Amino acid sequence: MSTKIEYADLTLNPGIYGCSPVSAGCTHCYAAKMAHRQVAMGNYPVGITTPSRQWTGKVVIDCAKIEPAFDKLPKKGKRILLCSMTDLFQDGVPFEVIERIWLCMARHPQHLFYILTKRIVQMEKFVISMRAMNRQVDLPNVYFGVTIEHANYLWRLMRLNELPVTHKWLSFEPLLGSLGLLPNELRNLDFVAIGGETGPDARPMKPEWAEEILASCEPYKMSPRLFFKHQGEWAPGSDGEMKHVGKAKAGRLLGGRTLDELPPLPLT
Repeated sequence: MSTKIEYADLTLNPGIYGCSPVSAGCTHCYAAKMAHRQVAMGNYPVGITTPSRQWTGKVVIDCAKIEPAFDKLPKKGKRILLCSMTDLFQDGVPFEVIERIWLCMARHPQHLFYILTKRIVQMEKFVISMRAMNRQVDLPNVYFGVTIEHANYLWRLMRLNELPVTHKWLSFEPLLGSLGLLPNELRNLDFVAIGGETGPDARPMKPEWAEEILASCEPYKMSPRLFFKHQGEWAPGSDGEMKHVGKAKAGRLLGGRTLDELPPLPLT
C-alpha cells in the first residue's frame, strides 16, 4: 500500500491485526485510529479496538493473507515498512507465523523491508530460535529496528546493538525527550529516522533533542544514514517557547538543513 511515511515507498500488513500499548510512544497511536476505521468498514476483525479508538490487546491472524500480500508487491525494488499497523513481535504472534513472513521476504530480495518493534526482547528470542534451527534469519534485505521515544527506553538500543544481524536501524519517533549525546551507541547502525509527534493531541519535540541525535551520528560520516521526517506539530516561537503551529509550518529542517538520507536498495 502506498504511504505518507517519508522514508518508505510502501507499507505491507500481511494478515496480522491488533496490538497493545507498551510505552509512552503508544499513547496517541495513529495505527489504532486507522484500524478502528477499518473495523467500522468491515475490512478488519471486530474486537481489536475500543469505542475510543484504542487497542484492546486482541490479536487476530489470518494466515491465508500472508503470502498473497507479498505476491502483490511490484517487481521493481521498493523500501517497505512491514507491519506498519501492528508490532510483528508482540506476544500474540507465534514464531511460526513470523517465520512464514521471513520466507516471503527472502523470496523478494529486490525489496528492502524495515522491521520496527518496541519489543526487542521478543525479536531477540526469534533470532536465537531461527539460528538454533539453522534457518536463515539475517536476510540481506531486512533491517531490524526499534523505536526509542525517550531516554527511559535507551535499553532497547543496547539490546539491538547486541543482536547478531547485519542491518540495524532506529526510529526516534515520536521523540518525547532528550536522550543526551550517544557517542558510541549509534556507530553500528545503518539508518536513523527522527520525527516529532503529529495529530490533534501531539506532544512537542524540542529541536535540540533531535540535534543531539544528529551530533551523535555525524562523527560516523555515511553510517548511519539520517532521515529527519518532520518537527511534528510544534515549533519554537520568537520567545523560544514551543508553540503549536501545525506540521506544515513546523517543517522539516534540522540544524538549518533537510536530511533525506536513505538506505540503499538491495543489489539483486
